[in-house]
Amino acid sequence: MPAKSDSIEKPELDPKDDKFSLVKAAGEYILKLGNHTDPDSTLSTKQVFDKAKKEFPEIFASFHEGTFGVYLSKAGNDTESRINTLGKKQGYYLTPNVAAQLLKEPDEEAEAEKVKQRERLLYPVIENWLMEQGYQASDVSTLKAGGAWGNPDLCGLDTMWK
Repeated sequence: MPAKSDSIEKPELDPKDDKFSLVKAAGEYILKLGNHTDPDSTLSTKQVFDKAKKEFPEIFASFHEGTFGVYLSKAGNDTESRINTLGKKQGYYLTPNVAAQLLKEPDEEAEAEKVKQRERLLYPVIENWLMEQGYQASDVSTLKAGGAWGNPDLCGLDTMWK
């Protein structure tokens, strides 16, 4: 079901902007307006163009459909655009901004997992250091017999009785 047009803010397009920016902004608005947000709900170049002419007549009245299509296709390949396509003549739909997703802050769980992985990389180094100091050393981090805190990650035993 299409989204309500009153909940989607219509962009202010400036005729002085470059054609790519105009087509990209209008395309994103048209696709969002029609709730075309997955590959099963696409609009053809002609459909996006016709709706853009209707929504922004002052901008696209003099545009040729082929020119609009070239810029729409370029927007579909631009990582900063939310416009996507499955390929030639497959239609267009809206996706999350790929660049924004790549740049967004990592969540706390992912960060904690990275810390654990870095810690695990230290185990062999510390194990070797303990052995060089004369200890018998072993990585026991996977032997969680006593629960999560029941045993250490590394164990070094002095086998020399003094």
